[in-house]
Amino acid sequence: MTIEERIKYAEARRDEAISNGTVNDIVYWNGYVDGLKAVKRDG
Repeated sequence: MTIEERIKYAEARRDEAISNGTVNDIVYWNGYVDGLKAVKRDG
């Protein structure tokens, strides 16, 4: 799985958490997406 695919997956999960999840879920997925984007940018 490429970094772009991982970002797309994490963004979809974040969007799902916004619709159905808890605040903790949203915070988790936001952090995960930010981390993946940082790796992509720096890597």
